[in-house]
Amino acid sequence: MRRRVLTVGTAMAYGLALSTANAAVTQDNFPPKTTADLVALCTAQQQDPLAAAALNFCQGFAEGAVEIALSYSAAGTQSHRPFCLPAPAPTLDQAASDFASWAGSDPSRLQKPAVVGLMTYLIDRYPCPHETPHHSHG
Repeated sequence: MRRRVLTVGTAMAYGLALSTANAAVTQDNFPPKTTADLVALCTAQQQDPLAAAALNFCQGFAEGAVEIALSYSAAGTQSHRPFCLPAPAPTLDQAASDFASWAGSDPSRLQKPAVVGLMTYLIDRYPCPHETPHHSHG
């Protein structure tokens, strides 16, 4: 169906934040190559035939990416965390909705690789408190 292809492809870049419910998930979204693909998976509607697979993939992808990012930052010499998740963390539904709104607010974000979009979102939304250097400013 041509409309489905357009919804998932080009039109997603222009109307994602306004019409995530209209974006049907397709096999092309698996694995997510772009942030738009990841958004489609994370915002799949219950009536979508691929909803369970999409939401499970989204959750696994996000949890894996977060674990890897935090593990690498902890192993580095600086031990600087790229983002700090709040406690309690947002629910998957809340995070997916916020991620979709964030991504859709700037269409250029939708074409970035999925993991780049996710990490940029986390850094933007959940910055770590700045640690002040131990300099005295007399």
